[in-house]
Amino acid sequence: MARLMTVTEQRQVTDERRKTLTLDDVPAHLRPSAHLAWLDNVGHTPVSIDELDAAYRDNGHEPNPWADEYERESFDTGPLYPHWRSEVTQQRHHDAYIEWLQERGLIDERGCALAGWRWSDLTRWEAQQ
Repeated sequence: MARLMTVTEQRQVTDERRKTLTLDDVPAHLRPSAHLAWLDNVGHTPVSIDELDAAYRDNGHEPNPWADEYERESFDTGPLYPHWRSEVTQQRHHDAYIEWLQERGLIDERGCALAGWRWSDLTRWEAQQ
């Protein structure tokens, strides 16, 4: 039967991982400076659910399914949010970085990056390069 690691064991594993990987090992396409390349992958018309949610954030992109017939017929999505592409890009970019960390065991039990590997740490490190 498996047991939880003690705090000391967790620190040892974390220290070993930190010794083997550095921020230099983060692929260029996952670094904060690659933001514009990710923006190119988001179209100008919202298609996927995350794009539609970001683009029509005020009223939503579809009518309330529990609304009466007249309310559904008169549904208006409202104006397109002007910065929806940027929001979608930031979320997808960050999710890809978190996935990369997870593959390398650099995520804690809460799903957060370990200290020294957070997005803010990567941004600070890259700014100094």
